Amino acid sequence: MFEQVNETVRYVNAPTCIGVATRGEDALLVDSGLDENLARKVVNALANEGRTVRAVVNTHAHADHCGGNHFVVKRTGARVVAPAFEHYFIERPELEPYTLYGAPAPRALQGKFLRAQPSPVAHAVEEEGVVDVAGFQVRFHALPGHSVRQMGVEVDGVLFVGDAVLPPRVLEKHGLAFAVDPLEARRSTRKVLAHAGPVVAYHGGLLDDPRGAVEANVEAVAAAEARLLARLDRGPARTEDLVADLLDAFGGGRTLELHALHAATVRGYLAALEREGRVEAALAENHITWTRRRP
Repeated sequence: MFEQVNETVRYVNAPTCIGVATRGEDALLVDSGLDENLARKVVNALANEGRTVRAVVNTHAHADHCGGNHFVVKRTGARVVAPAFEHYFIERPELEPYTLYGAPAPRALQGKFLRAQPSPVAHAVEEEGVVDVAGFQVRFHALPGHSVRQMGVEVDGVLFVGDAVLPPRVLEKHGLAFAVDPLEARRSTRKVLAHAGPVVAYHGGLLDDPRGAVEANVEAVAAAEARLLARLDRGPARTEDLVADLLDAFGGGRTLELHALHAATVRGYLAALEREGRVEAALAENHITWTRRRP
């Protein structure tokens, strides 16, 4: 079930590519999957090799990255390490649907895809740099934007980038890629090219062409940004109309969960563009309405 990257680092060959680093009888996981199903297989496979998971390092707090923590901690006693701020959501996963909806969320937004099982975080990483995690020297790289404080996790020269880079085929499948701040996410995506070693994307695995994948992600953000600005060039528009326009153009929103994620992404674009002084918001007839600003 593993794909080897180098002598000590592998990843799980699955839709969610959990990272695995080993040293003797000890193992470290980078992210843990959506729930206990895949996490159990990974823990059992490592146990069959005579290894015990000593730590789980989460790139960020989305449920498909930390949903297996609960099982791994219960089964092995592993320590969980995560970026600061993200750790609040790992410990209190009800915060994710709450903040996404803006109030206690309806049942459709309370499933495991948005609300993981909780797990205690032993160490919250505040800044970039090397941290000793259960005897593994782990270098953290700030890659915010997809989530508020997402971090890339580098172990033995292999950089696990979480969702900072999606392979082109994954981008095409999901349409509008989720980000709390898409313009910040674009800056983080570009930073990945500074890493000279292997790069593993959580959805897609080892990137054969990191530069091509980065360019595809940058272009996807540019296309959505351009679509929004072109619509506002024709006149003011309400938030909900801009959401519908982008989803019609790029796909998505097939379920209530996906619609909530895509709508939040469009709001993320608008807020980022406002911070840059390119759009402005006002209240008109009880609707938040956006207008293009000119230099």
